[in-house]
Amino acid sequence: VLSEVCELQGDYLGSRDYATLALSLATQLGNHDLAMLANLAKGNALARLGDIEGAIGHQRAAVEIAIELTDHHTEGRCYGALGLSYHALGHPHIATEYMEKSQDIFLRIGDLESLAVAYSHTGETCFALGDGQAGLQYQMKALEIAQRIGNTDVEETVLRSIELREDSMRQSSSFIEQPR
Repeated sequence: VLSEVCELQGDYLGSRDYATLALSLATQLGNHDLAMLANLAKGNALARLGDIEGAIGHQRAAVEIAIELTDHHTEGRCYGALGLSYHALGHPHIATEYMEKSQDIFLRIGDLESLAVAYSHTGETCFALGDGQAGLQYQMKALEIAQRIGNTDVEETVLRSIELREDSMRQSSSFIEQPR
């Protein structure tokens, strides 16, 4: 919990440190639930700190435990985190695979809020792949769900992303060379 509080406040070093402590306690106590959540928190903190390889190791450990415990919600979160990490490493195809796993889980368990976030992240990855049409489709799915459930944070994030893409497209079309 303290790790997540630190993360929300932007204190990624604190988040990493509390997650490391929680992971140590989980190991001592043999508590798999705590180990799963601590691995995910530490992975997310490491990703924010730029240690993507380290992040992936902890995110993989967390997803393995989530599968073992049949904790589908956390499994979906882990796949989403892995998707973001692989995106950060410059591997958008692998990122998309993980994000689609995340979407499938959230759709199956009916977690619309997490599904909207997963669609938004997948949209960003599609944009990185140069597939603006697919990116926009995912962003529109995220926007529709966010509006339906009243999640203004996701709605604002998606609208900003769409606006940035539209601005980028306008700028690139204005730079087309005119015949001499």
